[in-house]
Amino acid sequence: MLLNKTSGAQEYKVVKIVYFRASSSSYRVRGRIQYKQSEVQILTLPTSTDQPLSWRSLGKAPYKFMKRPTEALVNGRLHFVTRPRRHVPDRKFVSFDLEDEEFREIPKPDCGGLNRINHRLVNLKGCLCAVVYGNYGKLDIWVMKSYGVKESWGKEYSIGTYVPKG
Repeated sequence: MLLNKTSGAQEYKVVKIVYFRASSSSYRVRGRIQYKQSEVQILTLPTSTDQPLSWRSLGKAPYKFMKRPTEALVNGRLHFVTRPRRHVPDRKFVSFDLEDEEFREIPKPDCGGLNRINHRLVNLKGCLCAVVYGNYGKLDIWVMKSYGVKESWGKEYSIGTYVPKG
C-alpha cells in the first residue's frame, strides 16, 4: 500500500494492487506460482471523522508489476516496473496518476540492462530515476530531467567497484 497527498484536492489516497491466488486462476512456472487475477483498489481517506472508510475497485490491473516495498512518487504519479511476460518480454515503466486514477506507460532510457531484474525506479530531487545494476557491482543512475520526455533521460552517475588484479 502506498499513501500520497494528491495535488489540489488535499486528499489522501491509498493504492493497493492485489494478486489473487486461486487454484483455478494460478499455475506453476519454474517453481513459482503465476497469478492470472489481479485488482487495483483505492481508498480515499475521508476529510472528516464521520465519513466511513471504504475501498473501491478500479478493476483488473492492466499490467503485472515487479513486487517492490515502495515505488517512486514523482509528479503526483506512482511509478512501477512491469514484469516480463511470454508475449511481452520487455519490461515497461508505468505510472499511476493519483488525480485521474489512470495507468500510463512512461518512456525508458536507452541504457540497456532494463530487462534484467536488477533495477529500480526512485525519486531523486523530484525527478524520475532508473537505478540500473550491472555486472560486478556496477551501478548506473539515469535521470529523466523533463518528465515524460524520452530524450531527457541522461546518465548522471556511474558507480563502479574496485576489483584488485589477481
